[in-house]
Amino acid sequence: MGNLLALQSTQGSFAFSSQLAGAVGAAFPSLQGVVSSLPALLQVADSGVRERVWATVVALVFLKKRLADLADEWELVDKKARKWLATLNLQQLDSVFTAAEGLI
Repeated sequence: MGNLLALQSTQGSFAFSSQLAGAVGAAFPSLQGVVSSLPALLQVADSGVRERVWATVVALVFLKKRLADLADEWELVDKKARKWLATLNLQQLDSVFTAAEGLI
């Protein structure tokens, strides 16, 4: 869990990287494949923001699904990430969570 939490930025997002994939136990190419479908879901022109949204959602899904018993330890990380996601005002964010849940 520490490796994953160390990847969170000060504003709350997670960077899309092979380190993130390793921390959540997913293959980086599998995660990359989903990023290409996100433009239609997110309506975000900036690919860097799209990637950070995807990485942040993947991290949150991992924490909830795989580390639920440690929720007290990552609760503030979750709040900070969700606050950052809320600032983006994304309309299809639920679809992104659904895509991540299918991979984690």
